[in-house]
Amino acid sequence: MDGARSFPAWTQPPADGEFTPANPVVSSGLAVGEMALVTLPDTMEALRLRNGAGLDFDIVLLLPTGTLLRVVDGPVEADDFTWWQVRTPEGNVGWAAEVIGSARVLTKQ
Repeated sequence: MDGARSFPAWTQPPADGEFTPANPVVSSGLAVGEMALVTLPDTMEALRLRNGAGLDFDIVLLLPTGTLLRVVDGPVEADDFTWWQVRTPEGNVGWAAEVIGSARVLTKQ
């Protein structure tokens, strides 16, 4: 190593004092009426479908990667997650988080 150090990205706050992150989260493009695909990282076995938008709601179904869903409502921000209400091909309806950790687990189709 040549002694160079790496520093986290930072941008100068605008004059109005509002902070702008250097690497903002890119919108997934999900919208009500659109289709979404469950895309899980290797470290996850299933996406939890809950009966409400939040971690305190019961899990009603576990969705494997590759499950195609219809977005029926959302987004709702709760418990530091963005939640979408979705319907499975079998007609099950529930809420799923769009991003878990650094993995976007619901992607627009």
